[in-house]
Amino acid sequence: MCIRDSPTTPPSALIKDDWVWRQRVASRRLPSKPPRPRILVCDESGDLATILARYSDEIEFAECSEPTRIRQALAECPAQAILLNTALPHDLYTRLEHTSQLVPDTPILGCALPPKSAHAWQAGALDYLLKPVMRQHLEQALAKIGKPIQRVLIVDDNGDARQLFTRMLEACDDTLQIRTATSGAQALEELRTCPPDVMLLDIVLPDLDGWEVLRIKNQDENLRAIPVIFISAQDPLERPLTSRVIMASIGEGITVQRLLRCVQTLTTVLTQPDSAQTRTNPTPDPVLE
Repeated sequence: MCIRDSPTTPPSALIKDDWVWRQRVASRRLPSKPPRPRILVCDESGDLATILARYSDEIEFAECSEPTRIRQALAECPAQAILLNTALPHDLYTRLEHTSQLVPDTPILGCALPPKSAHAWQAGALDYLLKPVMRQHLEQALAKIGKPIQRVLIVDDNGDARQLFTRMLEACDDTLQIRTATSGAQALEELRTCPPDVMLLDIVLPDLDGWEVLRIKNQDENLRAIPVIFISAQDPLERPLTSRVIMASIGEGITVQRLLRCVQTLTTVLTQPDSAQTRTNPTPDPVLE
C-alpha cells in the first residue's frame, strides 16, 4: 500500500500578500458568423421566396410582392440582387427594364415561373399553399374568401400538422370553430354533417387524395360553394417547377467582358444535371410532408 506524506506547506503560502482581486468586466465573445447574402424576391404569387428557401439555407430571401415597392424594400433591407418573377414570359422584358430604371445600381435577374396555384384554380380550389406555410400566407388565403369565417375544417392525416394549423388559425382568430378530419372519406362526411366556411385540404391522404375529395365535393350542389385551400408539400403539377426563360440586367448595362463571363457561367450551370448535392437544407420535418 502506498502511503502519501502529508503536505508540509500550507495553501496560504501560495498566495501573495499584495495580490489584488479584479473582476472581469468583459465577457469572452465567440466570432460572429458572416452575414448571408440576401436576395430580394419580387413575386406576385408570394410562393417563390418560400420555395427557394427550401433549397438553400446559405442565402437569405426577402419578399416584395409589389414591384412599385422595390426601392423602398431595398432601403429597408439591402440586397445583393433582385429576382423578378412573372407568370407571363412576354411581360418579363418590360418589367425588367422598368425595375432596372428604379434601382440602376442593383443586379436584376428575371424568370417566368407559373404560380403553383394555377392548377388548383382550374380544379376549383381557392388557393394552394406550399408547406411549410407561413402565417401571413394563410391569412392572405383566408382573406380571399371575402366574408367572415366562423367554422374551419382541417383535413390532414398527420396529427402534428393538424395541431400546427389549428394553432395558426387560433392565432389569426381565437373565436374560430375548428374541426379536423384524417381521411378523404371523413372529410366528405364532415362537409355534409357540419358544413364549414372553408376547408384546408392536404393532398396526400390514406384513402382518397385531395384532388378526388375536391372533385366529389364540387359535384354536390350543397357543397360546391364551400371554399377549399390546398395545403400540401406536394407540387400541384406533380413535376418540377421550371422557368422557360431567364434574363439579367443592371442599370449601367452589361459590358462585353461581363457578358462573356455570364455566358461561361450559365453554360456550365445549364449543361450540368440537377444534383441532390445542390440542396443544402436538411430533410424537411415530417410534419410538413
